Amino acid sequence: MGLFFTTFALVGVSNAINIIDGFNGLASGVCLL
Repeated sequence: MGLFFTTFALVGVSNAINIIDGFNGLASGVCLL
């Protein structure tokens, strides 16, 4: 359950960055991983 929540949180943050920075946000999300 905790792992699912953590994964959901990471995906949400990545999507937020992607929306803010546009396509470049995707690259930033990958770098965080």
